[in-house]
Amino acid sequence: MEQLVILPNNTSGVVFLDGWADDVEGVGIDAYRWTTAITAKIKIPVINRASAKKPYQLSINAIPYCHRNGPSYQDLILYLDGYFLTQIRLTDSGITEGQVFLPSLNSASLDSYSILSFALPNGAVPANHGNGTDLRTLGIGLRRLGFTKLN
Repeated sequence: MEQLVILPNNTSGVVFLDGWADDVEGVGIDAYRWTTAITAKIKIPVINRASAKKPYQLSINAIPYCHRNGPSYQDLILYLDGYFLTQIRLTDSGITEGQVFLPSLNSASLDSYSILSFALPNGAVPANHGNGTDLRTLGIGLRRLGFTKLN
């Protein structure tokens, strides 16, 4: 099974674009990178152009920003190259894992990279909810994102 794994401090062919914190928090397997806007994007390499017409499974491990005086959940809406993939509701401030099956890519999207977009309409500023002085709009803390080719 072919796999691409994106970690918060991963720089091998992956570019965190708009809407992501510059710094990674935590260390090792506990590291995560916050979204800092209600939309965020990651530029990812197409895993294998020869097999891009086969479906992939996307798995996500993230910490939603939730607070007793603020949002009790985060809605995460995912798009790949502008095409809607799914909407996931992430609850509590524990780690959430979810899986999404990506459609087969058509020939029009066979570029050397794809854009994975995150929409987080419930993103919130911690300082506005009495949770410290952080003025960033937090949605999720991304710990791991994986792509696995299905047979």
